[in-house]
Amino acid sequence: RMTVIHPPFDLSQFDRAYDRGLLHRELGLSPDTPIMGLVGRLDADKGHLVLLRALPAILARHPKVHTVF
Repeated sequence: RMTVIHPPFDLSQFDRAYDRGLLHRELGLSPDTPIMGLVGRLDADKGHLVLLRALPAILARHPKVHTVF
């Protein structure tokens, strides 16, 4: 089960400046490598532990996924 919680402000102003390949280059990954991440304060309420516990199952199905926090 997944829930998407959208930010309370408009992020579209950042779309123009976003370089979709920047993170791949910074991490030394090929452009087709999937990256999955979680952004939020390191707090139990944000679900980081849920993602960490799910990683083995995710990687079993998608071994090329890289995860960033």
